[in-house]
Amino acid sequence: MSLISTVLAFSFAAMITHTNQAVLLPDMVVAMLLTAMVSALLVAWKGSMAGLIGIPLPSAAAMFADMLQGINPSIEQFWLLLMLNGLMTASFMLLMGSLKLSRIVRYLPLPVLAGFLAGIGWLFIKGGLALTGLTNLAVNQLQDSSLWMALSFAFILWLLRQRIQPAHLLPLATLIGGIIMVLLAPFLQNQASWFFQLETSGSLPLTSYQWLKNGVPSIDWVYLPWSALLTLASISVLSMLLQATSIELLAKQDLNLDHELKLAGSMNLITALLGGGIASLSLSQTSMVRQMQANYRITGVLIALLLLLVIFIHEHLLRWLPLPLVAGLLVFQGMQF
Repeated sequence: MSLISTVLAFSFAAMITHTNQAVLLPDMVVAMLLTAMVSALLVAWKGSMAGLIGIPLPSAAAMFADMLQGINPSIEQFWLLLMLNGLMTASFMLLMGSLKLSRIVRYLPLPVLAGFLAGIGWLFIKGGLALTGLTNLAVNQLQDSSLWMALSFAFILWLLRQRIQPAHLLPLATLIGGIIMVLLAPFLQNQASWFFQLETSGSLPLTSYQWLKNGVPSIDWVYLPWSALLTLASISVLSMLLQATSIELLAKQDLNLDHELKLAGSMNLITALLGGGIASLSLSQTSMVRQMQANYRITGVLIALLLLLVIFIHEHLLRWLPLPLVAGLLVFQGMQF
């Protein structure tokens, strides 16, 4: 489970930074790993049912990446937008949980939910393809070997999803696929495009401590994309509630949705102040834990401890992580929505 959380954190970080702030990839990986660690720990500790798992919210990562493509922010704006996104989402969750409005998700029309999920899926597919350099259908881009390797990897995962349990599929595919790609890359002329470029590094996430130490960054607050941030925060709350209600159906047990909303709001407040992303309950990982018969609170605690270890060695892992592997995982995530 820790391996899956690690790979997802790396994938989300790459999707968010690749378009206009690739220099921040190592720092964004830390931000996503930190989000995964905090969410896993707090959900395991305070969740209304044993065996719940928290991760960075996939839909929030996809929408945040899409928002950045339209504004091309500076480094200071990048971290500020990430923090504001987290604070606004946390505020919405805490407010709705306190007012006991969590059941509102049950009254949303199914066509609306289906359209929402399809849109999120497309953002993942688009983000994965963008990692390989595919932004249009130019002939030179279609000849890139990393594109076809990513698509092949996603297609293989799609075929195997019914034959191999999800708890085993992603870890095995990541290890085996990663080894094959690392061994294959030296025989290609464009092997450099198969790995992330880490010659330079960006700045550390904009945390509340840095604000107190260095002051608020000099940014024109009026021209920040407030409407996009408001939309993103609202949809993040909806996504979290959809995850929670789906877990209820899986476990055949009611969750205290108002409690889960307030818990998610609290942990998003923490991750935002630490420079992280949006955190939420995870239907897929909670389902995997139940399949493994490891639905205990200690499971989430152990995941958090292993993620803490990964934070200290993330740059070494990132240097050997094939880009087509990450792109293929994002495309596969999109195909599942």
